[in-house]
Amino acid sequence: MKKKEKYRGKRGLENHEFILSLHNVSTSTYSVKEDKGLIEIKGKSPVLSSDEQKKNCYSNLHTVDKALHEDMKQYLYPNGPVIRYGWNIEGYYTVVFYENMEISQSQINEIYDLISETAIKTSADGVTVAFLKDDFSKEEVYAGYDNKERPVIGAIKISAFKNLSVKSATLGFPVKDTNDNKGYVTAKHFASILGLYIYQPSISVLNKIGEVDSLGGSNADASFIEYNDVSPEIHVGHGITVDLEDYIACTPTSSWINKDVRMSGTNTGPVTGYIDGINHISTVNGNTYYNQVTATYDSQNGDSGAPVYCFVDSELRIIGIHKGSTSTHAIFSALKYIYQDLDVLPIKKVDYPKGDSNNDGVVDFIDFVDFAATYNQNAFAIPFDSTFDFNDDGVVDFIDHVEFAGLYQS
Repeated sequence: MKKKEKYRGKRGLENHEFILSLHNVSTSTYSVKEDKGLIEIKGKSPVLSSDEQKKNCYSNLHTVDKALHEDMKQYLYPNGPVIRYGWNIEGYYTVVFYENMEISQSQINEIYDLISETAIKTSADGVTVAFLKDDFSKEEVYAGYDNKERPVIGAIKISAFKNLSVKSATLGFPVKDTNDNKGYVTAKHFASILGLYIYQPSISVLNKIGEVDSLGGSNADASFIEYNDVSPEIHVGHGITVDLEDYIACTPTSSWINKDVRMSGTNTGPVTGYIDGINHISTVNGNTYYNQVTATYDSQNGDSGAPVYCFVDSELRIIGIHKGSTSTHAIFSALKYIYQDLDVLPIKKVDYPKGDSNNDGVVDFIDFVDFAATYNQNAFAIPFDSTFDFNDDGVVDFIDHVEFAGLYQS
């Protein structure tokens, strides 16, 4: 097998630009008004001319969305016709019906009234609601790269035998749990059965790389497979790997909108797009997932479970794993909820204990200097370092300062 090339995140701008050039940029743009599945838009068109208007609009939508979850359950498929709902970058609250079900005007009006009443109760300004029809999101489990990698790394093909047939998907990224057990994560809808054997790249007694140990809940389409032989690297195409430098484990907020994001799937390869929606709710095959994120990158069958990440300067930071796609968007589960459901976090290339940035066994003045440099920095910024983000909320702030002070000189 050809030896794979490795590019470490901090080896210079030239290498970084080469790595970015490997990612195919999605040229597709999306507009609710041009969606072929659009049924009706109710309410005034959003006005997003200024940053302040965007901030207020996204904040209102986020508030309404959180308050709607319980009341919307009655409309979710199979009990009702709704297969997805959430808000998007254009300022619309979107409700998507299953395209093969008859939808009456009274149903549309009933859901619109519920959303409008919720907006009033939460003191949000008027919400513009777009009603659409579409098919279920595709859960992308099929074929992909077939290089055998040991230790295993992120963005390589994995396989399993399910329902009397061979299924394939993408390995997400190496992780460890709170007991320091190593392993990796992939899509739950692929690794959906506790004890299911996982193989890499294909099914063979010599290719087994563990079995499913735990399943995510309703916020993360993710499963954990315990396996010791892992390396914190992500394959970004053409046999090239990049070190996993850090991660973003905070709650998705409106500040995520328009952020560049990348995915490396075994069938599509490395692609890039931007985040255009958060707190998305999706139901498929009887499973409902909350708090999903939508993005504009392309994907294909075989990409389920793939790592979703961003580059901050030249550092690769994990942000989630790919779930699937609709006819207009990609969907991924944020790392925040993978951590919440599975109690695992990515293994970093330089993975030091919290507070000890140089791993010398003591939290001292050298670490304080590094802590001060990252104070008040968020996870999309330089020089953020999750070593100092004690509660993994995506920002190094006063709470982390208190924790750091408690460890100082220890």
